[in-house]
Amino acid sequence: MKKSLCLFFLLLFFFSQAYAAKWQTLGTRAAGMGGAGVAVAAGTDAQYWNPANLAFISDKHNNEIALSLNAEIEATGKTLSIIDELMKMSDKYDDLSYKIDNNLKATAEDVSTIFEGFALISELLKLKTGALIDLNASVSGKFKKLAVSFRTFGTSGVTPFVDSVNIGLGSSSGGIPLDNYTTPSGYEQYADQIASAIDTAGVESSLKNIFGLTSSVTSSQIASALINMALDVGASEDQISKMTDIVVAELPQASDIINAAGTISKSYDNNETQILIDAGVFAECAVGYGEEVFRGISVGTNLKIIQGHMAQTSIMILKEDEKIGDAINEALKNKKTTTSFAADIGANFDFSKFFEKKILFNPKFGLVAKNINSPSFERPSKPQNAPAELIWRESSYSLDRQVRAGIALNPVNNLIFACDLDVFSNKTMVEGFYSQELAMGLEYNILNKKHFNMPLRIGLARNLAENDVWVYSAGFGILAGVVFIDVACALSSQTTTIDGTSIPSSAEAAFTFGAKF
Repeated sequence: MKKSLCLFFLLLFFFSQAYAAKWQTLGTRAAGMGGAGVAVAAGTDAQYWNPANLAFISDKHNNEIALSLNAEIEATGKTLSIIDELMKMSDKYDDLSYKIDNNLKATAEDVSTIFEGFALISELLKLKTGALIDLNASVSGKFKKLAVSFRTFGTSGVTPFVDSVNIGLGSSSGGIPLDNYTTPSGYEQYADQIASAIDTAGVESSLKNIFGLTSSVTSSQIASALINMALDVGASEDQISKMTDIVVAELPQASDIINAAGTISKSYDNNETQILIDAGVFAECAVGYGEEVFRGISVGTNLKIIQGHMAQTSIMILKEDEKIGDAINEALKNKKTTTSFAADIGANFDFSKFFEKKILFNPKFGLVAKNINSPSFERPSKPQNAPAELIWRESSYSLDRQVRAGIALNPVNNLIFACDLDVFSNKTMVEGFYSQELAMGLEYNILNKKHFNMPLRIGLARNLAENDVWVYSAGFGILAGVVFIDVACALSSQTTTIDGTSIPSSAEAAFTFGAKF
């Protein structure tokens, strides 16, 4: 007994330095319960969540085959929305760069683009994070205490790298010319609004440097010069009015980046703001086994062969008119394949069995360590024709160790509460973005017969390492005879936008079809 207890708690100590990618959700039961499964997972799900749970033998079904599909996205705030907007404006930035290089005057729309770009880049710089996209598909079978699975899973990270230096509108040839400082008749109100916004945002001095103006120019003269320039290339009053509204609206958000770069005044046409898309697709073949080593204490292991396909690409989002989805497809064409081995180990402690008496709520505690040898996979080399300024990750990608703990309680018949926690904050594919999930959920069986079962599930999850956004999940299943179908989904209240479509910043969908016998 002492040896078993030591083994159980040694897991937590031994992996106290584990850091890994975001824990992926596999299976519909856990997805409906907020992502909690370490202490409660059964059937084929047990092999992934905690192989020690494979030791559980029930009086109903000890064999199972299942097909599971999961898709999940997690983004920080408006990261994807901002990237999407910047990429949509890439044609406008191309036109603006041409005018900077050729000392041409900007239109009212160009001026709007300048300040919209300032605001978007400034907001992106503050976020310093990106988005994670995870996909899972598995076919698995459990035969008493042994499980075999074939799983394909993918993970990708979208990381923005913001160039807050090259935002000046001057160049060696002169840049955007602002030289008429007299307020045009009939446009005084627009000049006053822009000047007031410049003063309120405290960016007068920085704007002079960005536009390549002398120190004696005032905020009122900057405003008049912008209006005169737009009028010189045929702007209507309606266009000037719209330009004014945009400048006034965007200046408060853009003030940080304007002031940060205002003393440098490097040209906007050399801006290197980009997003790095790093992706991995893995094919895994695994064999798991669990055994009860002492009354109420079970341990298990899961041995895996993994073939990893790594891909990446970077997009200069102010220069390239390309959508995120297209960029990911392009990245997958330039991939590197590596085969490696990995192992998981887990333990489960059933308090009631251990003490041989009924314990309140029949508590169970589980602990699992995944990928204990941290298998690594080579990334593709940077294309030879790629621009020198393009950001690229040359190092290998590791499926590093993950440690997760969970509890399960059975307060009343047919009701189960489960809660999981990542023991450590884990690094992800997105630079600067960490994941440490707290997941909890309830499962209630409306009917719980041997050949007919109907569970309902609800759950909550939150990434403790990054934000205070809760993700809400729900799911249900039906077992009729030997066949079962489960579905689940999860959504956050916070939304983001991709290609003009508003979607939750965190979302998940899951489906499982299988048979128990």
